[in-house]
Amino acid sequence: MNMINAIPFPIYDRSSESLHSQGTNLHIWDYGNTINRQKEIIIGMSPTNYHCYLIANEIEYHPRFSFNKSKLSRPRRRAIRAGVFIRLKGLTQNQVLSFESYLKSLSGKRSRSCHLGVLEALANGAGITIQESEKWNMSPLQFSSLILKRGFILNNKSLDIEINTIKQLTIDEILDEVRYFQTKFKWAYLLSDLYYLMLTKLNPNKKISRLT
Repeated sequence: MNMINAIPFPIYDRSSESLHSQGTNLHIWDYGNTINRQKEIIIGMSPTNYHCYLIANEIEYHPRFSFNKSKLSRPRRRAIRAGVFIRLKGLTQNQVLSFESYLKSLSGKRSRSCHLGVLEALANGAGITIQESEKWNMSPLQFSSLILKRGFILNNKSLDIEINTIKQLTIDEILDEVRYFQTKFKWAYLLSDLYYLMLTKLNPNKKISRLT
């Protein structure tokens, strides 16, 4: 386990601990008893294209482009599949369980993209926002970079966060991949924004509440 000190949060390289006996399901880290999902929220980013999702206790929430409904699933029992994931620590059980209930209400809702859906859910359901940022319409690269630079706040206090990488890449290499996929799917982000605007004009109930 290596610590990287270039960012003001602990970063752990879990690549040597990931499970490679899962065939094509690489980048799975079995965390055993080291994570208590009733006392923290996890932001996961897929190892294939950095799709973002949230884990709160027994709910895994996947916001997607607006032309796809969000979906809920059960997380792996004591493991996570991700290229990188962020632990939002120091929360109470009541806070996490309340957020879990909120996520259940988002099944089938629409967001402009997965990373913006994650931000909206955290802000609306848990009062958690990126520190010193009032910008909500941001790119995946801006989303990732701001988290790494500033972290999150709750009730005007910084949250204890921890960055974990499962892909065998440095943070700079991971950000380069995020940039690559952002460019590759630029057309999808534009189409999703347009579809979201049209859809929510016709039926506002299909979207997650706007941030204030």
